[in-house]
Amino acid sequence: MAEYLGTTTDAVDQEIAAGGALYLRTSDGTALMQAAQFSDADSGLVPRLSELTFRMDPAGEDPEGVILWALTQQKAFHGGRPIEVLRSSDAAAIAQLLAADRIGAFVG
Repeated sequence: MAEYLGTTTDAVDQEIAAGGALYLRTSDGTALMQAAQFSDADSGLVPRLSELTFRMDPAGEDPEGVILWALTQQKAFHGGRPIEVLRSSDAAAIAQLLAADRIGAFVG
């Protein structure tokens, strides 16, 4: 992942520790990162993803839940996924998304 992002493994680990990247840990401790969280344009993270991640899981106890939620279609966004909303230029939808205070806020 560090090579893809054009950075070091330490920088990736710091981003994970800061809650700026969605990841899952395998039984051997390897961090697996969902590709959907990266912008195609510059290989950086989707804008405001770390803010959304913190709002959904402030203690960092449920990264799996955040990933599943961010990739699941939501009725509140006309069938769009939260990760797609963050990529969009729809300021109202982004504000609605970032106002959520839990993973289940828009389930459906």
